Amino acid sequence: MFPFFTPIISLLIVITGVDAPFGATNTIETIKKESAAFSQALQQEDMDKVLGYIDSNTMVLPEYHSALERPSEIEAYYSKFFKLSETQKIQKEPFEVLRFGDYFQELGTFEHTYQIKDKDWFTYEGKYMTWWKKTENDGLKILAHVWGGSRWYEPEQLSFFQVTTKPGKPLIPKTPLEHQITKKINTTTKAVKAGDFKKLSEGYLEDAIYMTYYDAPFNGKQAITEYFASHYDPKVVRDSLEIHAYRVIPMGDYSLQLNKYYVKWTYEGTTSFIRGKGLNLRKKMRDGSLKMYRQILNHDLPPTPLEKKE
Repeated sequence: MFPFFTPIISLLIVITGVDAPFGATNTIETIKKESAAFSQALQQEDMDKVLGYIDSNTMVLPEYHSALERPSEIEAYYSKFFKLSETQKIQKEPFEVLRFGDYFQELGTFEHTYQIKDKDWFTYEGKYMTWWKKTENDGLKILAHVWGGSRWYEPEQLSFFQVTTKPGKPLIPKTPLEHQITKKINTTTKAVKAGDFKKLSEGYLEDAIYMTYYDAPFNGKQAITEYFASHYDPKVVRDSLEIHAYRVIPMGDYSLQLNKYYVKWTYEGTTSFIRGKGLNLRKKMRDGSLKMYRQILNHDLPPTPLEKKE
């Protein structure tokens, strides 16, 4: 369940950012090197090396699993995955590296071939976002790691185990940025419930990248808008929707947020629900507004039918 494969979208690796602690060449080479080392540690089931990238602030957000927000949860998750499966190959292709002071964002695609005990070999293809942060001794730790499939997979192929987690509490906004993000979330909630894809797409930059469940990354506002237009079927009644920010990390003109969501909807008489989470990277514009720059989300569990109306 970890990132890697030849990009489905045509993108070159990009290096941008502000107040970079390293030169551009060192940045990309350092991130690629550490990213490859993390992948190798996963493939070799080297728990010591995996945990070497983790600290008390690390978030790991697997597809079809609740967020892992504590080192003990992350260790339990990888330990169980290693115990219940065997990895043949982890292949990863980063297509963008951004830097923001001491933080680095890596986007890419992946291919992970593994075998669950007593099952056939399975290849999981998708996309990922990894956030790295510089440590005091110029090393790198993982701030956040999230991934999701590029298409639908049967739940048992991904969700063949669960570990106990203790979710944090939704953020109570205190700073001006946190209040502003809460307002943006409220605007998004109203637009999604109304199926107003035009209003929703207004919140994205022209060069935004949106990485949602069951699809390859959408590159650019036009592609994102077209996806929203097709996704928000007027026949689907969104009975309820909750979106909450759980962490906000300021990065100068940018900010990273951990969000979690719950949606309940009705389609052709059947009511279903879903829970999930994701990371949003927003940019503060010259007029003070916030625009979505990079976004990825996945589900905690497959869509679950609740009831059939007569």
